[in-house]
Amino acid sequence: MCHKPITNCNLKELYEIFRIEEGVPLFLEDHLNRLFRGAQKSNINLNINPLKIKKYIYNYISHDSIAEGNFRLSFYFDETQLDVKEFRGQSIKPSYPPTHLYQSGIECSLMHAERIHPETKIANTELRNQADERISNNHLFEVILVNRDGRITEGSRSNVFFIKDKKLITAPDDCVLPGVVRKKTIELAKELAIPIDYKCLDAKKELPMMDGAFITGTSPRILPIREIDHLKFDPNNEVLQLLISKLKEKISNYIKENKK
Repeated sequence: MCHKPITNCNLKELYEIFRIEEGVPLFLEDHLNRLFRGAQKSNINLNINPLKIKKYIYNYISHDSIAEGNFRLSFYFDETQLDVKEFRGQSIKPSYPPTHLYQSGIECSLMHAERIHPETKIANTELRNQADERISNNHLFEVILVNRDGRITEGSRSNVFFIKDKKLITAPDDCVLPGVVRKKTIELAKELAIPIDYKCLDAKKELPMMDGAFITGTSPRILPIREIDHLKFDPNNEVLQLLISKLKEKISNYIKENKK
């Protein structure tokens, strides 16, 4: 399916990325809900019916016979009027973590940076470039953002959780981009009676006391962290591996229920 390039390069981009598996857009309803909720919080007028977007996505997947991969929905708006002028979809080549990292874990580093509008998925080129440079130069998988108060909020392209005494700790919703896999992880924790504490950890005082850590996101799903700036964490933590297993089940069930 072909698309014309956007006609106005000065427009800002509101976007959403979801994963396609076996031809099914995973948790599409949650992604669209987040898209519209984020637009509303930033006073961006989408002016598009969610059912029209959903139909567009399924037509695109069918037309291009997409079985696996990621998909990016982009909505371009005028920063002064905040009205969406154009929108487009694009199948993008994903970069999924190799299987062994779900056992061995990933290396991360802290980076002092904040999103201006954390609850809305608006392209932030400056932050993305800064994070990518740090990741590339230090051979990392991800950088974890620390705010001006020295507290951990989220990853540069993920959400982050910590484990202490079989309890999950993650930043409050209003401090982060509320990821869909983050939402599913919280749902699973509640189903499994795993306590959750919503707070931003003190990077210096509290982070070294954690038993485990992991990121969540569309591509990595739930991925263990083994190291943050030389602080070691157990990638095979019992709670962490249980959540990974249960998320696989949830995804499998979703595909069965939504496969056409």
